[in-house]
Amino acid sequence: MNSKKIILSIFASVFLFTSCEDDSETVDNTTLPPSAQAFNAEHVMGTLTYNFSISDSQAASVGTGTGVAYSWDFNGEATAVAASGSHTFSSRGLKTVTLTVTTTGLDGTTTLTDSYSMDMNVERSLYGDVTSDLDLDGDYVLSGQLQVKDGATLTIAAGSNIYALSDDGNGNAPAIVVWQGGMIEAVGTASAPIIMTSIIARDEPDRLPIVGGRAWGGLIVCGYAPIQGGGTRTVEGVASVPYGGTDAADDSGTLRYVSVRYGGRAIAPDNEINGITLAGVGTGTEVSYCEVAYNFDDGFEMFGGTVDLRYCMVYKVGDDGFDTDTGYQGTGQFLVVVRGATSNRGHEMDGRNSSQAADDSFPKFSNVTIVGNNSGSSEDESLRLREGTAGQFQNYMLVNQQRRGFRATNEDGNLDGTFVVNGSTPPSDDADGRYIWLDPLNVMDDVPEPATVAATDGTDPGASFTFNVQDGNTGVTEANLLPTTEFTGSTPTEASMDASATFVGALKAGFNDDAFDGWTVWSEESQ
Repeated sequence: MNSKKIILSIFASVFLFTSCEDDSETVDNTTLPPSAQAFNAEHVMGTLTYNFSISDSQAASVGTGTGVAYSWDFNGEATAVAASGSHTFSSRGLKTVTLTVTTTGLDGTTTLTDSYSMDMNVERSLYGDVTSDLDLDGDYVLSGQLQVKDGATLTIAAGSNIYALSDDGNGNAPAIVVWQGGMIEAVGTASAPIIMTSIIARDEPDRLPIVGGRAWGGLIVCGYAPIQGGGTRTVEGVASVPYGGTDAADDSGTLRYVSVRYGGRAIAPDNEINGITLAGVGTGTEVSYCEVAYNFDDGFEMFGGTVDLRYCMVYKVGDDGFDTDTGYQGTGQFLVVVRGATSNRGHEMDGRNSSQAADDSFPKFSNVTIVGNNSGSSEDESLRLREGTAGQFQNYMLVNQQRRGFRATNEDGNLDGTFVVNGSTPPSDDADGRYIWLDPLNVMDDVPEPATVAATDGTDPGASFTFNVQDGNTGVTEANLLPTTEFTGSTPTEASMDASATFVGALKAGFNDDAFDGWTVWSEESQ
């Protein structure tokens, strides 16, 4: 269990000190305690418990008088008589702790009494290294970077709220970071989700929504699943935290009914934290019914790994919705992106910008709805596929895109006219078992250019691809994600997917139409 010491002289601007010293009294050979640093408060992480003790300078100030006595008052809740004391406050909020020091002179009768008070904001704060299991249940303040280390499990109960400060006092964005070998078990419910958000949501809710986020960091989970090129790398957004390995079934825990809101603050220039970062995370990890809303950077970003996403939503973030890189080879099903006025792409999917290889990125997604902002942004496509990434994209519903639907570009020099295909089923193979398959049953509603492919030979095979064009006929909007008509799709290809979802888009009436109701920011703002 971690603790944080409050040094009173450092926080003089925050804490109020008062001295009741009577300068007319004298005590032979006894030094009066210095008021600037009379006592310290040490917080026990994740609790309302503080350990109080006299400061070193206070202890050294006792002269050769016959004695000194200490007594504590903990906001009227309890008292203690000793050089130190511990107290668990009954509630969060502003509390006053008073230390009374009585010094007896050499004559044994003359006494001098001084009182020193500290006004302190009591919180169940989270920060520092978690090296043993930590269970959270209720409301907490994330005041620093919480590092869940190898062998430790962070368990968060349904209905818990984690309110993050924007800065830890040292210029770092507070964030939750789960290291390789660490675990997070955050299991909420539709009626009691786990919400990770800015302290503004608790203390100044009238300021919401914070469009563009950047009010704190985010959630980062690192695992031992494979990444392109093998070995390990360090994760974006924090320093010296490794990810990657050889265990495709790596288990980093469970994220279920978790909403991450208003994050994305940078810890260095151009080094913003995504809402939820999954780096080298394996199939043993569950990520389902999760939302990222109003993040400054990407919503979800997967760096390598094989983790599968189910029922995940990205709502009005500042950059891309779902971003894949570094050899990600997982699947996604029942995904939604609602782009805001400042959002970029629905997906940005990267490979290794070199010769295509078996360990390069190969996401396989089905039953996805992307609602555009039609705002004239330079990032004018729903999906950007580049740098040699492969992928399967079936049962997509793209609505209200300013220009392009799918856009595949040729940074790696290997995007020939046969790599991106539009047949009724994915190809059985190509030279290395890799391809980009764009399902012809994907629905395009107000998408001027459904697909563009910048092939090596300068041609655009995407111009001849066919899709189900339904301009103005889906009924899907930012506030209404359920199509007015069911559009028949293809059977999801991957064994881990729900094969019965043979419809286009993320939602179907009577099947899963309430999947995002009641626990998401989208639900709060649209229903």
